[in-house]
Amino acid sequence: MRGRKTIVLRSFGKFYGLPGVRLGFVIAEPGLAGRIGAQFGDWPVSAEAIAAGRAAYADSGWAERMRLRLAGDARRLDALLEKAGLNVLGGTSLFRLVEAPDAQQRFLTLARLGVLVRPFSDPPTWLRFGIPKPKDWPRLAAALEATRP
Repeated sequence: MRGRKTIVLRSFGKFYGLPGVRLGFVIAEPGLAGRIGAQFGDWPVSAEAIAAGRAAYADSGWAERMRLRLAGDARRLDALLEKAGLNVLGGTSLFRLVEAPDAQQRFLTLARLGVLVRPFSDPPTWLRFGIPKPKDWPRLAAALEATRP
């Protein structure tokens, strides 16, 4: 193993489906970890984020339930997007990438309805949807219905 460079990167918010929790880490051999630290600088972490991370890492049952919930939510979002006439290209359990010839118009309509998605300029036919919070599913469904051609 001598001379091998292994890096482990973990973004807590993304892994656990908790957007906004700014917590993550890098594990690497000391020399490489030092170079990474020098490149990116300090990343202050709040006490609340550390507490959330410690609790989540200690609760493997919760982590498994969250992974299952997010996978189910991704499937649910796929069905909703397809019903709205969008072609689901893929994504992760946290976001879905879709394609539609009228993506830019749909982006504008969704924004007017308070649903923020990520548009792309290249290609302009793509949009990225995040997995909504449980309370936001009905609002998303209504907004998507309003964008149907």
